[in-house]
This record gives sequence, structure tokens and C-alpha cells, in this order.
Amino acid sequence: MSKLLDLLNPYRWLILLALLAGLWGAHAWRVGAAEKRGYAAGDKAGAHRVQVQYDTFKGELITRSTTLLAEAYRVGGVMQGSFNQRTKELDDEITTVTRERDAALERLRNRPQRPAGGPPRDRNLPGDPTDQTAAPGCTGAQLYREDGHFLVGEAARGEVIRKGLLKCYADLDDARAQQAGFVAGHAAPPGAVASAPPP
Repeated sequence: MSKLLDLLNPYRWLILLALLAGLWGAHAWRVGAAEKRGYAAGDKAGAHRVQVQYDTFKGELITRSTTLLAEAYRVGGVMQGSFNQRTKELDDEITTVTRERDAALERLRNRPQRPAGGPPRDRNLPGDPTDQTAAPGCTGAQLYREDGHFLVGEAARGEVIRKGLLKCYADLDDARAQQAGFVAGHAAPPGAVASAPPP
């Protein structure tokens, strides 16, 4: 009976429960520590994998950006060269127009001046500059000096504007062609940006 009483002793049960609780706590601590080590290793591996993906993406982005910038500078240089060439051609054409205008003005120097309100010297020329009737057979050979100077100057100015406009159109067409070629040659593949990992 004494053994039975020993088994019913609450102190022994408390010691047994404390021992079991200690064993359970040690087991839980070891399992928790192992899980933490596993999570930490998994986190490190996952972080490393994500970092590798990000570094790869960043490297590709830098390479692509560098390539695009180099190509943009090349295209810009080509466009600037074309622009400079057309500007030089325009300057040469303006010089030619100016020379022709000056020669025409020199030829007009011997023309008679417009009479001040008197009857015209030639029946085919109006005496009043506001007269809108067309003289029969008027070719410009009968123009007075002032009228000829004005018309030659306006014709030269119009020619310079026309040539400048043609140069602008050529510059615009060249820029559009270069842009279209640049965009077509460097278009990103579909979904390239969408598949990139977030930073």
C-alpha cells in the first residue's frame, strides 16, 4: 500500500508534470529554433533570388538605356548634319536671290520716276498708283522706278520665305523619318515592361 500511496502523492505528480512540461518546452524550443533557422535560410534564399532577378533586370535596363542613348545621339548627329547642310544650302540660295535682286534693282535705276499726280507719260501706265485698271500689254517693262523697286523687293522676300519654308518641310520630313526609324528599330518587345520585377 505504501507504493500506492507513493503513486498518489501529489508532489510526485507535480514533479512528473513539471518534468513533462520541461521536456515539452525543450522540444518546442528546439523545434521553434529549427523553424526559425529554416525561415531565416528561406528568407535569405528568397531574398537572394529576388535580388538576383532585380540585378538582372537592372543590368538589362542599363544596357538597353545605354544602347538607346547612344543610338539617339547618333541619330541626333545625323539630323544635325542634315540640318546644317540644308541651312548652308538655304544661305547660298538667299545669297543668290539677294544678288539677283540687287542686279534687278540696278537695272531699274534708269527707269523713269512716277510723275507726281500729273498725266502719265505713257498711255499704258497709270499715273495714280491706286488705279486698279490693267494696262493693255503690261509686262513690267513699263513700270516706274519706285514700283519696280517695290515689286523686285517683294519678289525677293517671297522667294526667301518660300525657300525657307521648303527647308523647314525638309527638316520636318527628315525628323519624322529618323524618329520612325529609331522607334521601329528600338521598340520594346510586348510585355517587356510589364514582366519586370518591381524595384
